[in-house]
Amino acid sequence: MTADPKSWRVGSRTVTPCSMDDDDERGILFVWEEPRNDESYVVSVDPTVGRAGWSREFRTEADLDTDNAAIEVFRAGRGGRPDAQVAEFAAPIDAIDLAPVAATIGLLYGSSNEDNQALLIGEVTGPGAVTLRELLDRYNYHNLWQWTQWGGAQTRRTQQYWWYSSRSANKDLWMRGLHHIQKYRVTLRSRWLIEEMADCVSDLWMLIGEARYGRHDDRVMSTLFNLWALHDWSTREEMEPLERPSEQGAPKWEASPISYEQMVEEWNMRVAGMDDD
Repeated sequence: MTADPKSWRVGSRTVTPCSMDDDDERGILFVWEEPRNDESYVVSVDPTVGRAGWSREFRTEADLDTDNAAIEVFRAGRGGRPDAQVAEFAAPIDAIDLAPVAATIGLLYGSSNEDNQALLIGEVTGPGAVTLRELLDRYNYHNLWQWTQWGGAQTRRTQQYWWYSSRSANKDLWMRGLHHIQKYRVTLRSRWLIEEMADCVSDLWMLIGEARYGRHDDRVMSTLFNLWALHDWSTREEMEPLERPSEQGAPKWEASPISYEQMVEEWNMRVAGMDDD
């Protein structure tokens, strides 16, 4: 967190500093890096059915088991820097109440774009369809990640928004995201996100991860959506550089005064030596 938090005015809404009055982090926007005009950000949401009208002022122990709607903000890495988690919000709010929060955070971190809207991705399957419609119709938010069909000879960007979950799509989502994280290509700053990742177990049939019984994976899913959009893995592969193999002490025939017959004899001797080993 910043040492001297500030307030932000976002349209008609204001983001103001606050402090945690207990160990319950829900309903608070945690900011590890303030938005910068020279950086690129992606905002991701994992909507849930939640509880309509939920707020920190009227929390109860009964809603602790309710799934959270999770919003993650990541900065794109460049110049040798890894991607970085810069902000997080999680609360058991419903899919409709999630829309204004997502729009506000998207505008807060969207100053580097012409429309002042950060790219926003979420899961449209399930309650996310309601969040998406609210963003489009009520909040005029249009910088939305477009669903892309991939896996064949060609990829095709569709006119549909956000992530459509399926066994195949979610398998790729988990494999890509976990590979990126395990290669230390992203900095995670939320201890609640890391705790959720520790609570995930493998589903050997679906080839994905999921939360243990009674635990949450909302932040994890939002993070995976974010990393996917941040690198647009639907349309391109991240190729790791491969070094050309070299053999120590290999002869340089082109720089040697040797005849064709001598070169064949030398080559046969080298092959014979390999067989002996």
